Amino acid sequence: TPMVDRPEDWVPGAPRHYASMMQLGGVAQPLVVTSYDGRPTKVEGNANHASSRGATSVYAQAATLELCDPDRSQGPAKMVDGAEQDASWEEFATFVAEHITNQRGNGAGLAVLAPSNSSPAFAALKARFNETYPQARFVEWEAWSRIEEQQGLASVFGGENIRPIYSLANADIVLALDEDLLGVHPDHIRHSKDFGTRRRPEDRTMNRLYAVEPSFTLTGAAADHRLPVRGAQVAGVLLAVMKELADAHGIGEGSAPRQAPTGGIFAEESTRKFIQAVAGDLAAHRGSCLVAAGPTQPAAVHAAVAGLNAALGNRGRTVEYHLSSAAAANPADAAALVAAMNAGEVDTLVCLDTNPVFDAPADLAFAEAYAKVAHKIHFGLYRNETAVVSDWHLNAAHWLESWGDALSWDGTHTLAQPLIAPLYGGKDAYAFLGMLIGRGEIDAQSWIQQQFGALYGPDELSWRKAVQRGFQPGTSFPKSSETAVIAPAPSFDSLQAAAWQKGDPLEAVFRIDSTLYDGRYANLGWLQELPDPMTKLTWDNAAIIGPGTAEALGVKDHDLVEFQLDGRSLSMAVYVMPGQATGTVGMPLGYGRTECGHVAGLPADGIDPVGFNTYSLRSSTAMAFGALTMGGKKGRYQLVSTQDHHSIDAIGLSGRADRLGDLVRGGTLEEWREHPDFAQHRVHHPPLKSLWKEHVYEGYRWGMSIDLSTC
Repeated sequence: TPMVDRPEDWVPGAPRHYASMMQLGGVAQPLVVTSYDGRPTKVEGNANHASSRGATSVYAQAATLELCDPDRSQGPAKMVDGAEQDASWEEFATFVAEHITNQRGNGAGLAVLAPSNSSPAFAALKARFNETYPQARFVEWEAWSRIEEQQGLASVFGGENIRPIYSLANADIVLALDEDLLGVHPDHIRHSKDFGTRRRPEDRTMNRLYAVEPSFTLTGAAADHRLPVRGAQVAGVLLAVMKELADAHGIGEGSAPRQAPTGGIFAEESTRKFIQAVAGDLAAHRGSCLVAAGPTQPAAVHAAVAGLNAALGNRGRTVEYHLSSAAAANPADAAALVAAMNAGEVDTLVCLDTNPVFDAPADLAFAEAYAKVAHKIHFGLYRNETAVVSDWHLNAAHWLESWGDALSWDGTHTLAQPLIAPLYGGKDAYAFLGMLIGRGEIDAQSWIQQQFGALYGPDELSWRKAVQRGFQPGTSFPKSSETAVIAPAPSFDSLQAAAWQKGDPLEAVFRIDSTLYDGRYANLGWLQELPDPMTKLTWDNAAIIGPGTAEALGVKDHDLVEFQLDGRSLSMAVYVMPGQATGTVGMPLGYGRTECGHVAGLPADGIDPVGFNTYSLRSSTAMAFGALTMGGKKGRYQLVSTQDHHSIDAIGLSGRADRLGDLVRGGTLEEWREHPDFAQHRVHHPPLKSLWKEHVYEGYRWGMSIDLSTC
């Protein structure tokens, strides 16, 4: 029974709503879960939490399916003579006592590989682990990390761990440099809510959004002006904007480049106009504009963007820099761990709710290094690619079955309570780590409440209110008092940017998937069925190529083509989509699972993998972008899309243009202010005549209106 309930108040069959949260990439998503008779049925956002305001992500929406997934691990297992057999938690406790707590000593040879976790209670437990085993390694791994942002900001904020908090509600002009503020950013729900408030002309002046990116994102789709460029050229666009700001408007002259890139897209009139318009808008809206760079961009870009926001007077208005206690996972740490495994320095490795055999950079060859470790332990929801090659697998409790806490993007301490008892007897991460330390199974509720009391005082009423509310107010990260050092303009490989031509290397653009994230949600059929918001593909990923590039390469939709990157190859189906930058190939991650379940891939049971495993091409030196070459065609592969994107030939464009006036009513903001009913007069429509006598509906009638400036 959740703490805030009294059993005598329960009404059978009546819905009850409980505050909770889930973590994704180490960031809390505040939620409210509806429960009927002790069974969670629907997940929504916490309307009282600033990071949610009642909305949530597709990953949270799918949580009840994950909870009830029959492919979830239903108990511990261990390898005996090369064969997997069922085991028990008691057997594992005996193993821990014999091989870890009683023999480990200072922890030499012991390592834990865990996902990012911003839980203060987990951090306290991790500190106990490090005290118990001072020579052990505790490494964080995330397939998708914002480490470049963290390192870039640290370089200009005196080494501090800085997290930028954006206020799109205060921004008249937004420049998104390969940053999907409205899509996959950890704070995208808050951004979407804030952005929507600036798209209603009846309320206030509408904002203007510029997007610079290689692949179409939700932010790019919502942009008023979008410039598709290769990922490696985003820094060049920033450099050109900085030079234009200095030369034409006298802003940031001390850090401006002496020369902007030339050639290629930078020689095109449309690009020059775009850069001039961006610089002019930023200059005209000092203090009410925003420049944001995405996690795919190098640290130097983030450093320069921080300096540019300072020069534009945006700090404290559209962006604030907060001191974060939650560090981003650094892929270099995982690489160092693999090196130690290969050197024989790790004899016991615990993969705590991670799947590095599937999603670690291909050049690390994690599976081969893992095979050299004497004792391999996996803890997680599923018997995944890492679990099946481990000596032990321990089944984890789902977050809907567990107590938990974590920090939202702005640092607000957010709490979770269980909605149901563990279906398969799984343990939470607190209990599991407690076993490794030798403290026995730690009761998560007591431990979290104890750490909560240490932070805010041991007041039972405050704790109960926080659990009921779902968070502790006033606990966001403190603002940094450091003045950002103005960083020089980012380096650009060559100021002569040649246009891409057939025969040149392509640029692989790796991105987490809009529905499967990094692959952890691949076995949820609803998410597989959910169309990608841009390609509208279901049940597959694809190599996304722009029409001009596809024509130059001689490929079309459904062609199965071989791609190579750093000596590794992958055959992948092609999907041609307008908006993909010339010379680039979008490669969504998270597909091609081989030990996932009866939805996404389990070859041992005759279930083929869904999609293509692009992790097999991604390396530690090409986490976001890589030099790609295309080999020959390998046949055809049928892709399924819920929307036709292909009426883009001359006949299709002409037909659409003829009908556009009847389908879409558009006008400028000034025209709307002068004539709010302009849409009714844009196209003359003859009186509607019916072939039969229409039925007259009395009372309420159903209707829907969609505001395309906000949606």
